[in-house]
Amino acid sequence: MQKDDDAKALMGALPPELGFQVLELVVGKGSDLSWALGGQGRGTRRGIKLWPPGGDTSKHGEINDSLLLSEKDVRDIDAEGPGYAIKEGLLGASALRFLRDEVGKIFEDGHLQPAAMVSQDQRRWAVAGARGDLQMWLDMASLDEVGNAWWANWPHLRTACRRLRQVQGELSRAWGLGQGRLQAQLACYPGGGTRYVRHLDAQPTSNTSDQRRLTLLYYINPSWVPSDGGCLRLYPHNQEDSQTEMFVDVAPLGDRLLIFQSRTVEHEVLPSHTLRFSLTVWLY
Repeated sequence: MQKDDDAKALMGALPPELGFQVLELVVGKGSDLSWALGGQGRGTRRGIKLWPPGGDTSKHGEINDSLLLSEKDVRDIDAEGPGYAIKEGLLGASALRFLRDEVGKIFEDGHLQPAAMVSQDQRRWAVAGARGDLQMWLDMASLDEVGNAWWANWPHLRTACRRLRQVQGELSRAWGLGQGRLQAQLACYPGGGTRYVRHLDAQPTSNTSDQRRLTLLYYINPSWVPSDGGCLRLYPHNQEDSQTEMFVDVAPLGDRLLIFQSRTVEHEVLPSHTLRFSLTVWLY
């Protein structure tokens, strides 16, 4: 009991990653430290048994800092689950602040352009009030190019995209996608009640490689408060037996990653009353 109390006090006083490093020195690296969290492992990776994303289980059965997703995350995203999962702390508070400064400068420099909705035959069309975000497509193919001038100007955005690409790798192995096509977008809702009406990110009747399969949303809003608005309202799938449609409002909190099925999870962005930034990656 005393050990548990002391460990929880330590975890509360130190940043999670540093706290786990200190505990590992005491009890041994590779030990199960989930007891130090009082049975809760949300927002941490160390000390928690993680799912093997493919290949030799022995390589992944123990603690592995390179893994960002748990077995539960994969189950939640799957067809038998609600179709979505939420991960906290993808980059850390300090990196998040630097990233917010960068995307704010990109916005101020006028690089983001008004987005549009897309019909089933891929023709672009705009509907007044239906979608109010500004966006810019990101060239993920040049992410690792040495001397790439554009990415060199935005090093923290580059780091965030590399982190999301790491998540892509884990999801691709879990879903059998290989290391296939992906799209990445920086988006901003400029406030003033801008929103995005209920929609899907892909057509549910298509199983071709041309359709998005998974959506990754990373929020870049370190000082978000409820009055800022801009929550993402999710309508989880598998609601056939429910008499009342259920929804989940996900706050766009800074350093939060939301993953959901592009073809089956309908969603909408509720009115945003201040600048709201996010990175979106779609897996095919």
